[in-house]
Amino acid sequence: MVGGANFKQISILGLLAQGFTIVAGILFAFGIQAWWEERQEEEDAYSFLSSFLVEYKNNVKLVEQDLRYRREVEKAIQQLFALAASSEHPDPKVLDEMIATLLWIENPQATWGALEGLVLGRLSLIENAELREQLAALYTDRGKIEDVRDEEEGNLNALLAFLRQKASLPQLANTTAARKPPGYDTVVYVDFALPLSTTRDHSELLKNSEFLGLLVAKYWHQLDASNRDNRFLSNSESLIDLVEDELGIEPSG
Repeated sequence: MVGGANFKQISILGLLAQGFTIVAGILFAFGIQAWWEERQEEEDAYSFLSSFLVEYKNNVKLVEQDLRYRREVEKAIQQLFALAASSEHPDPKVLDEMIATLLWIENPQATWGALEGLVLGRLSLIENAELREQLAALYTDRGKIEDVRDEEEGNLNALLAFLRQKASLPQLANTTAARKPPGYDTVVYVDFALPLSTTRDHSELLKNSEFLGLLVAKYWHQLDASNRDNRFLSNSESLIDLVEDELGIEPSG
């Protein structure tokens, strides 16, 4: 009887030990899996953050280019209003160049794929709270970089409709093609020249109230877009520094 009791006791202990081993193995496997998944998520977040850094720096260059364009258009409009207020007769070629500046359109086509990948599911993996907040804010405001396109096209179409009636568009087109785009250092479009039977002096436009009204509308639009660009760029250096610090790389600035 004693021997049987000892046998039963040993069997129970063996079963308990075996059960503990199985449970421990399952828990260990789950732990390994959880650790592996967490590591994969961290590597995924690092990859997206690295891609975002490249993406964001490219977007900054686009906005810087856009701001140079805005400032040159603003300058041309200011010069046109100065001529309108002056009693002096402007040089026809110089006047055409000023008007031609208004016929360019610029809108940065920023990309946000890496930012979306970060914010939609991986933001919590970023350790720096300030960086998380800035990325979330940028994601919310990202559309403001491109939301001026429709307004700018509407303004240009209104100006072209007016110039078709009151100016020589072929003459202005030749002026546009023969110069570099506003804000650019080099000519990026192929030069061309439309045949003209006569040339037109556009100085009468400076006394036309409709033309001046169109200039005001375009000037307001340029100011709004410039303010938008400046707000975006004002935070760019600090955001880049935060991202590089999170990635553990030397600051680029």
